[in-house]
Order: sequence, then C-alpha cells, then structure tokens
Amino acid sequence: MKITQIKELKIYEKFQAGGSTSSIRNSFSNLNFSDTIPSNTVSISIAKFENSIFNCKKIRRHIQQKLGPVSFGGEFLDNTNKNHLFVYFKQSKLLIDFTENKEYWLKNNLF
Repeated sequence: MKITQIKELKIYEKFQAGGSTSSIRNSFSNLNFSDTIPSNTVSISIAKFENSIFNCKKIRRHIQQKLGPVSFGGEFLDNTNKNHLFVYFKQSKLLIDFTENKEYWLKNNLF
C-alpha cells in the first residue's frame, strides 16, 4: 500500500557517524551501539516531512552501502499505522526508510 499520509513523526539524534547502512539500521535496536535520544535540536513539521517525501526527486530500492555522516534518524507512522524507521543524510539530501527498504532523494534539505 502506498503512503498517503504521515500521522506521527519522531526525530532522534546522535546516531553513529556513518558506516554501512546495515550497522546504522542496528542503531535502532541495539542501544549499546548508538546514543539515540529524542532530538531537542532538530524540529521538522509533519507537513514539511510529508511534502519532502511525496515530492522527492526520485525513489529507489535501498541497496546496502557505506554512508555518512548521519544527520538524524527517526520514526514515522503512516496512514496504514505502519511504523517506519529512517535515517537522514543532510549532505546528500537522502532519506532511507529501513522499514520499506527505500531511498528518497529529496529536492531540498529537511532543515
């Protein structure tokens, strides 16, 4: 099912600086591997987040690779009540949705 709405958005910071996307994904489940805390420094509205994803330059299937630096990670709840884990790379305007295994190449930075 296609995502048509973002119901809830949580932003986290202090992920590992980079590395393979597989190890970055593990930051969500392995608290010893990452200092993941709710963000006090990154503030993005749900409307801006939705607009960035729905109007991105391109979407493609994610293939594991080495990337960095991670700007922040988070979770969003979609219209089907599915929770998506994602990370964002400000330098390349890339958002990776690990739940759907998709890369969103954004037109503009999220913040």
